[in-house]
Amino acid sequence: MRPDSINWSRTQNLMALEFPPHRRLHRQVLRCMLLFALLQPCAALGLLHAARELRWAHAGAWWAPAAILFAAAGCTLLVSGVPLLFWMRNWSRGLASLHQGIRRLTAGMDPKPITITGEHEIAYLGMAFNGMAGKLAASYAELSEANRTLEIRVAERTTQLRAAAVEMERLAKTDLITGLANRRAFTQGTEQYFERSTRTGKDLVCIAIDLDGFKGVNDTLGHARGDEMLKISGEVIRDCCRSEDLPARLGGDEFIILLHLDEIELARPVAERLQSEFRKRTAAVIDPATIKTMPSMSIGIASRRLSGAATAEALIHEADELFYKAKRGGKCRAEFSIPKQAA
Repeated sequence: MRPDSINWSRTQNLMALEFPPHRRLHRQVLRCMLLFALLQPCAALGLLHAARELRWAHAGAWWAPAAILFAAAGCTLLVSGVPLLFWMRNWSRGLASLHQGIRRLTAGMDPKPITITGEHEIAYLGMAFNGMAGKLAASYAELSEANRTLEIRVAERTTQLRAAAVEMERLAKTDLITGLANRRAFTQGTEQYFERSTRTGKDLVCIAIDLDGFKGVNDTLGHARGDEMLKISGEVIRDCCRSEDLPARLGGDEFIILLHLDEIELARPVAERLQSEFRKRTAAVIDPATIKTMPSMSIGIASRRLSGAATAEALIHEADELFYKAKRGGKCRAEFSIPKQAA
């Protein structure tokens, strides 16, 4: 029989009968015994009638054969009924266990072995069911172990993917050489810093930095030493900044810092420390005799309050103009914003 030809809904309905198979067997056997008990007197009366017609008994002594026939019927019923009851009990127990086991399977519960009694057909069916239940239990155990292993691997892979996503996000916003924020991250943060300065009333100061003599280091000592200068610059800038400041490398040898200060003069010691630390650390790794001009920093410091910049881009442009002015003035200098009226 093909699986698609089975009426599964009817099978489920039969499994949920009000009277399970073993109880239905009791009812059928009791009906048979009751019918047998009713037929015995009828047979006895028929025999008595035949005996009287054939003159096998005197008219006044017909009860004796009747008693004998009734006694024979009772003995027959007793002798045949007791073995039938024992047989019915064994069958009903096997049917009850088998029915209960099948109901557990259809309900989605774990299969359990059923009790085997006797050597009749129901017992063989019970043994077959136990074999099937054992294989199902082993399959369930293997499937559960596979699911558990799969869940562990999925959890591990999810953790790895999340960590990779976080790392990719960090790399997307970080300059690989210096470890500072890159141009993308700096651009995303400028509007937030400018809006905060407008809201709190504090001055927003932009420090633009350009390395002097960086091209000479690359041409004379090689790009590896030039990358080392960039790393030193990143370390110096990071050490001179606070946690709430935004330092970044815009590209090449250009760096920038956004910071909130009460006034622009507070940025002067920051610029002096940047230049001093940079000179000290470059002197430790570069021999002045090997290069024409030692690297230094030209710095432009622009104030939102003094420059009157209406946008973050205008403030950054002002700082760029100031560090170009510092370069033209002799390099290794710092130029500050002055009030527009004074300019």
